[in-house]
Amino acid sequence: MILSDHGLPSFDGFTALALARSRCPEVPFIFVTSALGEEMTISTFESGATGYVLKKDLSKLVPVVERALREAGERTALKQKEQLLRESEQRYRRLIEFCPDAFFVECEDRSCSPT
Repeated sequence: MILSDHGLPSFDGFTALALARSRCPEVPFIFVTSALGEEMTISTFESGATGYVLKKDLSKLVPVVERALREAGERTALKQKEQLLRESEQRYRRLIEFCPDAFFVECEDRSCSPT
């Protein structure tokens, strides 16, 4: 989790966000800032920030952090499932290439998909 202000003295928040996205894109990035206009809010999300919290509303920080962590966990789980699916498809392709003749397995008097 990365928390950053927009207006850092020698390093602005958008530069920090760009750096974070290039080095660790899966890590949630939340701006904690004094003020955020509509255009800045749009730029924040278009640049890849996970969320933002105004300093005057720090009571909202915990829910925003919890949501960001939950979404990051869901993205990680989805990536793992996609990887498992790719591996399964590769095994299936190798099996079909190894045995080009189609075959079926009969299970309880009904046709099952090829294995």
